[in-house]
Amino acid sequence: MKIFHRFSLSDFLLRFGESNVNIHPYYITFYGPFSISSHYDKNISVNRYKKILIICKKENLDSCKSLSNDLKNGLEGNNWRVYKGFNNIFRTNIDFQVVDYDSGNDYDPNKILSVYEDNYESKTFPLIVLPKTARSEIDSIYYRVKANFLNPELGELSSPTQIVTTDTLKNSSIYIWSLLPMAIQLFVKMGGVPYSLAQSPVTKERTLSGKISLHIIGLGLSRDPLNNKNYVGYVSVFDSYGVWVFGDSNVLDSNNVPTSFGEIISRYIKDIASKSSVQDHIVIIHYSGKELGRDDDEKIRKAIQEAKNSLGSRVIIFVLKINYSDLVLIDDSSEYQGKSGENSWYPPIGLTIKLKNNVYALSTTGTFKISNQQTKANIFRGLPTLLLVSRHIELENESNLDESNLDDLTLIRTVFAMARLNYVSVQNPMLKEPITTRYSREIAYLTSRVFRVSEKTLPENVKKVMWFI
Repeated sequence: MKIFHRFSLSDFLLRFGESNVNIHPYYITFYGPFSISSHYDKNISVNRYKKILIICKKENLDSCKSLSNDLKNGLEGNNWRVYKGFNNIFRTNIDFQVVDYDSGNDYDPNKILSVYEDNYESKTFPLIVLPKTARSEIDSIYYRVKANFLNPELGELSSPTQIVTTDTLKNSSIYIWSLLPMAIQLFVKMGGVPYSLAQSPVTKERTLSGKISLHIIGLGLSRDPLNNKNYVGYVSVFDSYGVWVFGDSNVLDSNNVPTSFGEIISRYIKDIASKSSVQDHIVIIHYSGKELGRDDDEKIRKAIQEAKNSLGSRVIIFVLKINYSDLVLIDDSSEYQGKSGENSWYPPIGLTIKLKNNVYALSTTGTFKISNQQTKANIFRGLPTLLLVSRHIELENESNLDESNLDDLTLIRTVFAMARLNYVSVQNPMLKEPITTRYSREIAYLTSRVFRVSEKTLPENVKKVMWFI
């Protein structure tokens, strides 16, 4: 093994409002958001909402009134710098309302939905307070409530939701640092773009002629958790700056998964091409290898192959499989000391090791340094996370366009860049894996539950926002 490259956070700055750039997502509190609305559908805008409706049990009413006030107006005193208020940060005029209900000791998803329906006014976004549950628990109140609100039969009322746990409300130190990420996630689900990459990971100066469009697509294929015979496939589309375009997920035809999934993939790639002002297109596919057996991995690769065969020569495809690696990487030159005061041997974020041809290990957790600050680490417990990034050249199509030939380094740059788009924790400069594949389990669970409730796909208005974060 040898070091292939070391990516630096400073090479992947974030862009905020009025073209301001910075390395840290926290600077949204100074610069404001990159965009109040979708760049691809101006009808999808945070400004279409008038209020955020906070729904909680009666026993949590006082805490939720405080949450409403803090979310809207910001924290007081020295904590103002931590969170300055939703409307202040995002340049919006959103109101907040709290409504409580009494359902005994249980959290009833149907009761919660009925409270929302009874208090719904046009342009309302729901925030719901629930107990903390494991994200791996398919039958949890978390997934049941979210799926109920995504039901397409609700019509205009169908909506993504923001869930806040009772544990967060009870723990003041967690609560204070949760408000900004909470607000960012609300903003994203309402249709805004908090920040983008300041520069495309595939730069025109180095690689493209400027006459070729570039999109990065995340794919995932999972067993339906409610019916192990079925599969759920998802497609998420981002532009070259990491800005969300649209996405879709569906329960697939179990008799022919590659064909039905391949049709979804090709449909959305063709949609990208049809809306572009240029003729030639590059599509870089990140597909999630998490929890995929050999047979399932073969299905997703066949789906990509079938999609590619229907696209023609003007669409150039590159394919990267992204999975967690069992390798453990240590840096014996590291001087970073953990909480114990002992040397941690954590590797630097961005370190890339070439394992063999077209196969690389990429460090997304480890040590990092911003400007002149002291060295930090984004590992809270356990060992550093390494991503295994495999390029599938056999799934790529040949091109006569010299500008479209992307090398391994450029393709791995897209993985590192998309992991910079963290909307969950502003204290962490990186996700463990790129946003293109990060939410595959959540998407599968929610899609399966929505289909179980209505036997329909997600509503069109929901597909145009990042409903799953």
